[in-house]
Amino acid sequence: MRILEITPQTLRLLQDKINEALKPLGTEYGVSLRAEGGKYGSGYGELKVQIGIVTADGETITKEATDFKLYAMSHGLQPGDLGKVITGKGKPHTIKGFVLRSRKILTETPDGRQWTWRVEAIKAALAEVQS
Repeated sequence: MRILEITPQTLRLLQDKINEALKPLGTEYGVSLRAEGGKYGSGYGELKVQIGIVTADGETITKEATDFKLYAMSHGLQPGDLGKVITGKGKPHTIKGFVLRSRKILTETPDGRQWTWRVEAIKAALAEVQS
């Protein structure tokens, strides 16, 4: 398939393919490599590559996870809420961290898609899980 224009759809397709190609390299060095974010125009595109150390228990250290542990209590959450699974739109979402710039909570679905939620929505979803 030859790409003639960079659109959100082609950027997402390439991002998924790049992430698959990065997995063996990350495994070789004991890190997690993930292409994400990015910008595009009709003839160009940019993606960022996030690198995180993989701990002995298989968790990846990310900026968002570190920030969640630091700021959770100041937003009415507990550091232990990191990694908990909540339900949104009928799908399980794992809490992955805190995005400082937007003041939202980052979650990930089993298919690898990432979503951001308002803190209040996360609190409500956690309350449903606990009840």
